[in-house]
Amino acid sequence: MFRVSALYANVHGARFDFEYYRRSHFPMVLELLAPFGALSFEIDRGLAAADGGTAPFVAVGHLLVESAERLTEGLAVHGSRMAADVTNFTDIAAQLQVSEIIS
Repeated sequence: MFRVSALYANVHGARFDFEYYRRSHFPMVLELLAPFGALSFEIDRGLAAADGGTAPFVAVGHLLVESAERLTEGLAVHGSRMAADVTNFTDIAAQLQVSEIIS
């Protein structure tokens, strides 16, 4: 099992629309990538750093997928459509990470 995380840095003055991300963007991503093994998604809203300071990320989106290889196939087919939707919810460039879930 694998997780794709999109981390959006907490940049002063940046825009992030959680409602659009939750109700439109991620459901579209899940629908497009389900045939390629996408299973579910979660969204984190950054509240604070561990020391109580400002959260380093305003949002983190997680997509659970069955296979990194199949994810790559899905992104080749639908990646440009998903990327084109980003401006509808943020002006922050995401940092992307694919992780293997080991426990």
